Amino acid sequence: MKKVSIVVPVYNAKKYVGRCIESIINQTYSDLEILLINDGSTDYSLDILKEYKKKDSRIVITDNENSGVSYTRNCGIKSATGEYIMFIDADDTIKKTTIEDNVRLIEEHNADMVIAGFTYYLTERAEVKENPMVKFAGSSREFVEKHFKTALEREVLNPPWNKLIRLSLLKEKNIYFNEKYSICEDMAFSMELLRESDKVVMTDKVYYNYFVKSTGSLVFKFNENYFEALSYYYEQAVKALKKHSIHTVSKNNDKIRTVDENRIAVDTLFTNLSVMFIKLISTNSNLDRKKKKSMIKNIGGDKRLKKALVNARLSGKKKFMVFFIKHKLYSIILLLYKIY
Repeated sequence: MKKVSIVVPVYNAKKYVGRCIESIINQTYSDLEILLINDGSTDYSLDILKEYKKKDSRIVITDNENSGVSYTRNCGIKSATGEYIMFIDADDTIKKTTIEDNVRLIEEHNADMVIAGFTYYLTERAEVKENPMVKFAGSSREFVEKHFKTALEREVLNPPWNKLIRLSLLKEKNIYFNEKYSICEDMAFSMELLRESDKVVMTDKVYYNYFVKSTGSLVFKFNENYFEALSYYYEQAVKALKKHSIHTVSKNNDKIRTVDENRIAVDTLFTNLSVMFIKLISTNSNLDRKKKKSMIKNIGGDKRLKKALVNARLSGKKKFMVFFIKHKLYSIILLLYKIY
């Protein structure tokens, strides 16, 4: 039985972290290293961690000053000693056979990672929604060819926490979370992971329980460097696609079409989230008009976004906003969001 390191960043999670830890210590797979890393919590989360450590010797607690989730997860990677690693957020849980089933898959196929679907728990609406994928085992290039677009659009590629990863891959390829960013850093990490992986397994089973406390867009809070972080993610996604692109052309051009669709999916996501951020800027009462226009102008003039706009497929109001961005009509954008 090979050891699995589980990294749980904890910040002010007193309401949920006990539920999370219970789901880990009750796994059917016993050879675990449970790394609970406190990121300077100001509630009594740390006390809860210490109580669980008394009950389970597999738990290792690290108590840090508040440094952000990227730094916290990186601490976990650096201190992990297992053969495999998994990340779990402190307000989420995993099903009882998660580790056992995923270790079996990664070893059976000698893969670098296993990707699983997850269950949305939309707490505001008291709604539960499963998000499963299909079975796959093969090269990363084949995964990109067959499943990248669907996995991206269904948010299965984005997070780090629905994956069992070979730890040596992260350390040998120097794959860490970018500590410069506090948003989109997980998406960028997952794209770097895909780029450096040789073999991928995807299961049709759902193991991770993702508790969503807010509904709507991916951008819940205004973050001034959001576009910079989003652009970094976009760069990593493009690099992953370039590495695993298909270079041969089949008679019916199916392979070339698939690669094009993948790039279109990335460009569409990047453009969509950029437009959403422009809306947040336009409607932010803490910014004056001059600042808003300057920020929107910088986004609209970004070379990466200009490239993405060529392929992006948007509809409705966002399609109109793309037209205004392309033609540098930033004052009209501000006016429209003020009206609507």
